[in-house]
Amino acid sequence: MARITTRTFAWLAALLLAACAAAQTPIEEGYVPVGDGVELYYRKYGAGAPELVVTNQVAAAVPLSGLADGRSVVFYDTRGRGLSTMVRDPELLGMEHEIADIGAVQDHFGGEPAVVLGWSLWGGFAQLYAARNPGKVRGVIAFGPIELAAEPYAGMPMLKSGPDFEALDAYWASLPENTPGYEA
Repeated sequence: MARITTRTFAWLAALLLAACAAAQTPIEEGYVPVGDGVELYYRKYGAGAPELVVTNQVAAAVPLSGLADGRSVVFYDTRGRGLSTMVRDPELLGMEHEIADIGAVQDHFGGEPAVVLGWSLWGGFAQLYAARNPGKVRGVIAFGPIELAAEPYAGMPMLKSGPDFEALDAYWASLPENTPGYEA
């Protein structure tokens, strides 16, 4: 029989407590309209204005739901990703839209100052949002972010319609109609 060490027991107990706390936390789901027909899907844990805004990852809401223990946290899918509106117009994509979307999500829930969490590209966007909106941001958690500069990122080529969108359309058309969003 396997022996459970004190460390393993403590880890399992902490995991169980986090799962129980998350199970008792109220969960709200919906969409935030951000203009030009684009809506961002969100999942909010807890009550009241969000104390933490997590960019580009509703999929991370379940493993990170322990962050909502005693606080309000909103996770949202960025434009064109997850369950948010698919965006094909290159004019509606890019850094400025992503930064403005953080503010739109925050404003949707009352606009109270919050900590903004992002990783990779969105870690940099969170930092730029904070630099531009210091009164709305209490802190930034950025994992592996891009540099704190608009250049060269503002000059990056935008997505264009073509083979990539055609391949996505073909893939989505091949799925059964009852396939839930994230599995799709």
